Amino acid sequence: MKIYKMVNNNQERTWNLSDFSCLTVAFCFSFVIAVSISQVPTDRLIFILLTSIVMVYAMFEIYKLKKNDTEYWLINPAVLASFFSFIIPFGLTNLLYLMPFFDQEIIDFIGFNKAMFVVFIALLSMRMGYKSVSVSIIKNLKQSSFLKGLIRKTYSLNMPFIFFCIMTAFLARMIEIKLSVFGYSGNEESFYKYANYRQFLHIATRLNYLALIGLALNYYSNIKSVNSKTKYMFFLVFIIELLFGFLSGFKSAVVMPIIVLGVCYYLSQQRLPKKLMIFACLFVWVAYSVIEPFRVARYSSIDFNSRSLSSISTTMATAAKNAEVQDFGSFIGAVVSRLNMTKTLSMAIEYKDEGKLSDDSPDFLANLFLAPAHAIIPRFIWPSKPFGNLGKWYSINVWGNSYDTLSGVAMSPQGYLYFAGGLLIVFFGFFTIGIVQRVLYDVFLRWKGGASIVYLSLLDVVVTIPSSFDAIYISIVRLVILSLIAQRFLFKR
Repeated sequence: MKIYKMVNNNQERTWNLSDFSCLTVAFCFSFVIAVSISQVPTDRLIFILLTSIVMVYAMFEIYKLKKNDTEYWLINPAVLASFFSFIIPFGLTNLLYLMPFFDQEIIDFIGFNKAMFVVFIALLSMRMGYKSVSVSIIKNLKQSSFLKGLIRKTYSLNMPFIFFCIMTAFLARMIEIKLSVFGYSGNEESFYKYANYRQFLHIATRLNYLALIGLALNYYSNIKSVNSKTKYMFFLVFIIELLFGFLSGFKSAVVMPIIVLGVCYYLSQQRLPKKLMIFACLFVWVAYSVIEPFRVARYSSIDFNSRSLSSISTTMATAAKNAEVQDFGSFIGAVVSRLNMTKTLSMAIEYKDEGKLSDDSPDFLANLFLAPAHAIIPRFIWPSKPFGNLGKWYSINVWGNSYDTLSGVAMSPQGYLYFAGGLLIVFFGFFTIGIVQRVLYDVFLRWKGGASIVYLSLLDVVVTIPSSFDAIYISIVRLVILSLIAQRFLFKR
């Protein structure tokens, strides 16, 4: 059964569902046989089946995307999102619950199965959204006179603006530290007290990230002829971003700069940076080894001062030095348990289905539709805007942690959307993500030049889809506007 056609590289290709239908029938047939001959409880087998279907369908779609576009398929947002937002958190890491050391009696496989069904709907709708964008829409966007006049055509750097970005971002981070709103070190009271300014400070800190992207694109596109000034500036900005990533206390802030370099390399050279991939894997281990002990020490140390860069760095160094060395098995176990989202989604579904959402709960649906306004209107004009502390609300009310808990728990993007309106809103939310992924890939990535800044600015948002789903729409609105403006200053005519 043909479902749509697309034109790519002057060739017409037909997508169909026949292969996947055969795979689905094969899985269902195997499942029926397994149930009939197995002593394993049916709910556990259903969990295995649903996990397998999600993984196979995700890999099937990745294969189709690769088959239809061999040039940049590895950095297609739809490919990356299928892997990082579905295969890892709801596929590979589900093996954790099938291991012998897990007490099978305490695992709620019925709840897990509901979660996996919601995940499949989310994955299916994301792919439908991607496919719904017609070739004519892509063509019209590419031929838009407004975008053509706005977007720079080369990676030729405006070095004075690079210096401005570096200095402004550094100053903004110093102010965040002085106000005690910097990363994991920040004080909760200060987060609320200085809420009117945090939005602008966060945008200012992103300028160093912008400079890193611009330098990386320029460096890798002229890797054999790049001048020494650009080369040294590139490595300096990368080191600054890496150091502040560690100091922020967020592991993603350490790994993301390395991933961005890898994407820039692939975009320019059209091949994988193998050394950079090894480097990224190494830094995942380093990030866990350094940041996890720091998070404990940040609250246990009586000498810790969240308003002092020296205190933050000293506490981190001391905590890492005194921490017990994790063996590789323990490290892998910790990583897998943190990456898996099946349990947290199943708890969100149970909480919603049992009618536990009250008038005091966040207004998930309203925040979803008001997100574009939240993105544009500053807090000093709209003081009642949500503070974005859903993780703590979820940790206390759904996860059952005490009210004095110090950190939040991710509810998963599917969990947020399920709170907002069940399966219908899950479908709607991921459908829009698919549309954004398609436009980013077929318009901004292929355009190159300044358009690459728009693509790379939004890549993280539509690949590692955050749990606070309304924040995705806020980021899309803000980052599209800001990145279109920024690339005008970052690159020369």
